[in-house]
Amino acid sequence: MRKNFLSRLFAHSKPAGIACILFIFVYALLLYKKMDMALFPLNAMFAYERPNDKPVTGYRLWVNDQPADYTKYPYWKKDLMETSLSVYARFHENSHTTFLRSYFDQKKSDWLWAGRWQERLIPATSGIGLWPVWYARKAGLEAGPGASFRLVKYDMSWASGRPIVSDSIIIYQSDISRK
Repeated sequence: MRKNFLSRLFAHSKPAGIACILFIFVYALLLYKKMDMALFPLNAMFAYERPNDKPVTGYRLWVNDQPADYTKYPYWKKDLMETSLSVYARFHENSHTTFLRSYFDQKKSDWLWAGRWQERLIPATSGIGLWPVWYARKAGLEAGPGASFRLVKYDMSWASGRPIVSDSIIIYQSDISRK
């Protein structure tokens, strides 16, 4: 009789067998909690066919009336800059409330750890005013004293396979004081 994979793995390496069993239990728990994408967040990227006829929202930070362009960078840096820009824009759109704060407020969680750990999980917003300076420097733009910032939200639709801007609104605008 042929042994199954787990019994052969345990025979070869007990730590590897324990790690495999632990992974199965953790993944089963995440599936039960409907959080199955927690371990494999990019799987959804390939799981659905996305039609091009739906409207798209994009954001751009302008520094001293120059666009902060991140498309010239390698994928990892482009992804970091694109994601952080959209999170920062939604922070401003959501009355300066972080996603986790909104999530916990919506859940009204009675979990034992929620009260104790909630404040540690929610990021501080004390240095949020310096974020545009960090972003501009990562994009290769100068953002010293006197720099001006404008965060713009673009609503786009598709026509002939290309995005066409249908509306834009300034979400955030500021100047760094001269000191």
